[in-house]
Amino acid sequence: MLSDPLFIIAAIACLVVLAILILGISSFGRGGEGAGKRSNKLLRYRLRSR
Repeated sequence: MLSDPLFIIAAIACLVVLAILILGISSFGRGGEGAGKRSNKLLRYRLRSR
């Protein structure tokens, strides 16, 4: 299973989506003037990375 290239690519893609999701949620949680814009931008990146 770990030697299957498709599994490795899928696992990396899942980790990238998870990292972007965490960054977006933490950015929104911090608040501030540009928090909403940053969160929306990260959401768009997450949707593109799927």
